[in-house]
Amino acid sequence: SGTGSLLINGDQHLATGAVTVAAGATLGGTGIIGGTVNVSGVLAPGASIGTLTSGALTLASGSTYAYQVNSTTVGADLQIVSGDLTLGSPVTLNLTDLGSGTFAGNTTLSMFNYSGAWSGLFTYDSTVLADDSTFSFLGKVWTIDYNAIAKGVNVAGTEAGHYVNITSAAGGGGAPEIAIDAAGNINTGGSKAFPGEVVVGANASLTFTIANTGNADLNLTGSPKVAVSGANAADFTVTAQPSTPVTGPTGTTTFTVQFAPRATGTRNAVITIANNDADEGSFTINLSGSGTTAYEQWATTKGLLGADRGFDADPDKDGIKNGLEWVLGGNPKSIDTPSILPVVTGSKAAGLSLVFGRSSASVPETALLVEWGTALSTPFTHNVAVLGVDSSADVYGVTVDVDYLTAGKVKVNIPDSNSVAGKLFAHLKVTQVPVVLP
Repeated sequence: SGTGSLLINGDQHLATGAVTVAAGATLGGTGIIGGTVNVSGVLAPGASIGTLTSGALTLASGSTYAYQVNSTTVGADLQIVSGDLTLGSPVTLNLTDLGSGTFAGNTTLSMFNYSGAWSGLFTYDSTVLADDSTFSFLGKVWTIDYNAIAKGVNVAGTEAGHYVNITSAAGGGGAPEIAIDAAGNINTGGSKAFPGEVVVGANASLTFTIANTGNADLNLTGSPKVAVSGANAADFTVTAQPSTPVTGPTGTTTFTVQFAPRATGTRNAVITIANNDADEGSFTINLSGSGTTAYEQWATTKGLLGADRGFDADPDKDGIKNGLEWVLGGNPKSIDTPSILPVVTGSKAAGLSLVFGRSSASVPETALLVEWGTALSTPFTHNVAVLGVDSSADVYGVTVDVDYLTAGKVKVNIPDSNSVAGKLFAHLKVTQVPVVLP
């Protein structure tokens, strides 16, 4: 057979010669071949014990033996060889068609019963299977035995001869074993901290990998699969749940936890992963994260320490306090006067305009007031709040443009109609406010 499939469904007792199956062809069927068989393609004998009996069998290098029975019956799919059994290197062992049935411990699947000499090895899933070696399939560990004398089933009234068997491990073929990693192995009851600090109102995420290093499926049995509890559970959310089951011994799945602190300081929670691992059936991880304010984060990046971190501190002695430095985009460790200070512009027709920068990070944590009046000798009696959007004219005609010329550039204009003797005065006041989450 050069191509396609050759099915032998009756007796083919050839007195001389051999059946040759070239690469790209398949030999199958339920019959008996009396002569020798040489396969360079695929040997797929089917479900019947005794199928494709031959005088001698050679599976050439690069050929495939397809074990086709969807069954756990000991001895199913026996290839009876009355002469020598020769396997090239490598011969692929294809177990795909076994299906996903349940195999009990010590289940034996006999592939060959031969009476002559044996030579060669199988390769399964790119792994060469030497005698007595093991491999994983359908969540279980199997052992291959190339010379299992008298271990096969009784075929045609005799147990004499040699067998190639694969046998599943005792106890149902192994057990699941959970392992969790998030840039470092984590044991159950262990801890994982979100790196750095996260500003209240912002968030950060960590992705965890669940691995199954055992030899049976790992089932995640919780609902949800990863549950969150603990003192600050509301700050931690599983944004992507893992899949189940996780096959062994190399299967993995992932889940992602988002940390969104609702207050400053250390925040704690516990995640629980219920599963069918015998000794880690309730896998827990203690999570922690640190919440901070945008101002504190800015102070850290600027290297401010101790009393110099205060909102009203002025470590560089330039007359601009830290809070203003933050809002206006200054450096608290170098003199910024007058480069970052508000600029006063205007004319008799336009009135007085106060123009200044405003960092976006400072918006949630500061209240900005432009206070104004008509004389410096008395406290300013009027003010206008600078919010996150433009403000149309108030009762005094004062307007606010929060993106004047460019993003983050604020312009407050006070019409000349408010002046007394042609005089208007204004200044910027910054107050720190706490972050309040709903």
